Amino acid sequence: MIPAYLHAHDSNELPAELISQFTEDIVLFAHCYQRKPDPILIDGKDLYGFDVILKALDSIMLSQPDLNLLLFLADPADAMKEYYSSHLLALTRFSKLKIIYWNKQLNFSSALKHSTMLIRATRSEGDAISVREALQSGVPVLASNCVQRPEGVITFETGDHEALAAAIIKQIGSPAKKLFPQPDFAPEIFKIYNSI
Repeated sequence: MIPAYLHAHDSNELPAELISQFTEDIVLFAHCYQRKPDPILIDGKDLYGFDVILKALDSIMLSQPDLNLLLFLADPADAMKEYYSSHLLALTRFSKLKIIYWNKQLNFSSALKHSTMLIRATRSEGDAISVREALQSGVPVLASNCVQRPEGVITFETGDHEALAAAIIKQIGSPAKKLFPQPDFAPEIFKIYNSI
């Protein structure tokens, strides 16, 4: 298998209206790229694991209500906000927790620049390009163990919100960024195309 990751070039900065909202020191970044108008479900549960992330945040804020956190959920297709509206509303009871639900197009590599960690709570997937991009940029990645992850990823049990909460707290306690350079698979991919 040849991963689809290609090194990102310089990208456009995020919209000023979004950058102005990044006021907290700890930014938890999660995203999905759905093309359908409704969430993709696996056994009745969200493929991207936003439910796991929201439950983890609920657990964290209950135990540490004075923690200043920003949860940045990117959903360019606007497929999941309505589905999770009650969960999001419930989290607003924590005054120290800020949530940005971004339902417009987003430059991923630019979003990483403003993130403390990337959370990938998916219940199923292949070799996630976003995970490799975060590792390349030095942003810590917390990801479910639904698939084998690249070196440097901090994994937690798929669907286990308490395990994710513990991983987030542990990462907050050791915020140092470490680069995990990723190979650029473009030459191998082009070699296959040229051979066809």
